[in-house]
Amino acid sequence: MGIVTRGLNLGYRLASTAMQGKLKAMAGRYPKAFVMNPEQVETQAAYIVAPTLQHIILDVTGEEPRLEDIQNTVIEGYKSGLFNNFGKRVYINKHRIPELMLELDIDSSLRENFIKQATRHGVLRSSVLFSQVAGALTNTPRAPERGQYLERPYSLITRDDTLLQLNRLINQRTVKTNDDSPSILLVPGIGCKGKFFDLNNDQFSLALLLADIGSWVYKFDFRGLGSNKGNFDPQCFFDTLVSNDLPAGLDFICHRPTPNKPVIIIAHSMGGMVAEFLLVRQAYKLRRLLAQIGIDSKGMTRPQIEEAMNSYMGTDREAEIIIAEARTHLEMLKTVKGLISIASSRIFDKSQHYIFPMLLSLNLLLPILGEESVPIDKFKKKWLIKMIPFELFPLKSLINPDNFKKVKAFVSLLIEEGVDSFPLGVGFQMLRAIFSGQGIKRMDQSRFNYSAHLDEIPPDIPISHLYFSKDPLAAPYNLTFVDKGYAHGTDLDFSRFPEYQHDHCAVHHIKADTSVEEIELPQSPSQVQGFLIDGASHLDAFYGKVADEKTIPLLLKLIQTIEQIT
Repeated sequence: MGIVTRGLNLGYRLASTAMQGKLKAMAGRYPKAFVMNPEQVETQAAYIVAPTLQHIILDVTGEEPRLEDIQNTVIEGYKSGLFNNFGKRVYINKHRIPELMLELDIDSSLRENFIKQATRHGVLRSSVLFSQVAGALTNTPRAPERGQYLERPYSLITRDDTLLQLNRLINQRTVKTNDDSPSILLVPGIGCKGKFFDLNNDQFSLALLLADIGSWVYKFDFRGLGSNKGNFDPQCFFDTLVSNDLPAGLDFICHRPTPNKPVIIIAHSMGGMVAEFLLVRQAYKLRRLLAQIGIDSKGMTRPQIEEAMNSYMGTDREAEIIIAEARTHLEMLKTVKGLISIASSRIFDKSQHYIFPMLLSLNLLLPILGEESVPIDKFKKKWLIKMIPFELFPLKSLINPDNFKKVKAFVSLLIEEGVDSFPLGVGFQMLRAIFSGQGIKRMDQSRFNYSAHLDEIPPDIPISHLYFSKDPLAAPYNLTFVDKGYAHGTDLDFSRFPEYQHDHCAVHHIKADTSVEEIELPQSPSQVQGFLIDGASHLDAFYGKVADEKTIPLLLKLIQTIEQIT
């Protein structure tokens, strides 16, 4: 396997080098089949918002500034904090309005009118709705042969003005209302959608099972997938999912059915990365802000951070601005009661398995085909699935056939109901991480390495990582982030990755003869637990024999533990 994989990686390097010139020429002819860098997106966003801002200034002052000057002000304002950029959407930073007015040469006496006009024209974030909007508000009965289930779609708006649908599922007989028990948010991986957690009404529905224990269960779809397929954007990055999509879902859920209802995130594959890196990014931004007033929040719990912030309230205007901005990041962190990631990588070793060079070849293949997505939909034909033997199934290494009596039936159901094409930009960013072997990095100039900042997460957020012995995509060496003893068998450099700040970090190996009930978990929020489960792979992590005997009982145990932690 190692020699074959290294040979395939070498072949990819040679082909990539040979085709470099041709790909650059193709980028000019078919720009939509290539990924635009974030700086280009930011510049475009500045050009889009500048005419609106010009019109606002004319209404407020009676004078019309040069459009080019406003464009430059917006672009420079990204760096100085005068504007908040969310991909293709730009907003005025409401905490920096006096400084922006000074920059735009608007008299301070006109502030109230300026804010009014900016709100009316949608360039203040307060004009964007972060709650339920008009849309589908109908409860639909589900699985009557199994129980009293109701499914309901909600609409929410992200910070970059994208309308997303979120689907809630409850069991009316067991659901808990008017309490502070956590809701559960199910976040799918790359190429999957929320239906991946809910393939049918029978044995292949994690969502129904979680509804049975009384939880409010929400199935999430990123933009361009599943119920949000209409919002397809080939230039969407992994960063967009971290900064815009998942935060909108969390913000909505934590206010239903009662305010400040906490959320347990259960996330699969890339979804686990998005969820954990959202915590990383919010905590990192929070720490950077608080450092400006002398507070070092790394290693602090969320209550400790809030206490430190409260002590600075009212000291001076600059401190007030910083505290106000910092609170938005802290509020997002406070919504999360706990995180359970399933088969979710933090780093990739491309020499470990042939699936990695196979995936890397998409970098060359998709532009040649002129694709704007990774076109999984084209392989969802029933007749095609039936014709291909499981042994020739492209992703056979991601399913252990021993877990199913009829593995082909499961594969057919999975492909038909649970997977979807996904944006080229997301795939490109993931392929860069596979190629580098250094973790997941942001696409902007900062090159911020999410994987190297796990120590930013407040230590009172309990985290659990489930890995599987036969999974080549999210291999067990990822447990090295929890226990350094799992670095064996790979040449990856883990020295660049600091440890979690949590008090209790441990790895449990769940073998065929291991009883999940016997595993002892700390009754403390400050824990990161890793689990290596024998016998399953990537796409059968919570379906099949191993799931029934090990994964599902473990998930229920983890949920119960998180709920009991205060």
